[in-house]
Amino acid sequence: MESNEIRNNNINHLAELALIRALPDAIIPQTKPGRLKGKCINLIKVVDKEFSKVPLLNDDEYEEIKQKMIAFGKQTGWEGQQRHIVTLTSFLLTMIEESKFKYHAKITDNLNDIFDYFERAKDAKPLCFLAGDIANMKWKKIVNGEA
Repeated sequence: MESNEIRNNNINHLAELALIRALPDAIIPQTKPGRLKGKCINLIKVVDKEFSKVPLLNDDEYEEIKQKMIAFGKQTGWEGQQRHIVTLTSFLLTMIEESKFKYHAKITDNLNDIFDYFERAKDAKPLCFLAGDIANMKWKKIVNGEA
């Protein structure tokens, strides 16, 4: 694999991990102690461990990740906006399923448990799934340099 391809893979992998890591940060402040908060804390621990496996990047590479995140926010219209947790979880699960990177099974397990929490509460709307899928399509275009 060429060094530029390895570099781009590391950037994209870290960007995906950052997106996954952002979900519990959106949930925890508004959550009381309980099952949902516990799943978020577990997700943080697993994702942070995965971060440690990806090589450190320089400032320019971190700037590229930042630019991808900004582009994603603009493409989806999510920049600076609150989104339904089911929409975000649906997006992340689809992103992981279609990603070329391998993720620890505990990441998917915790995301599924978070999703199930809202589904049992009858708070999982069909539009959330569609929005998650659309967001994933836009994310793939960004990481592939098509957007």
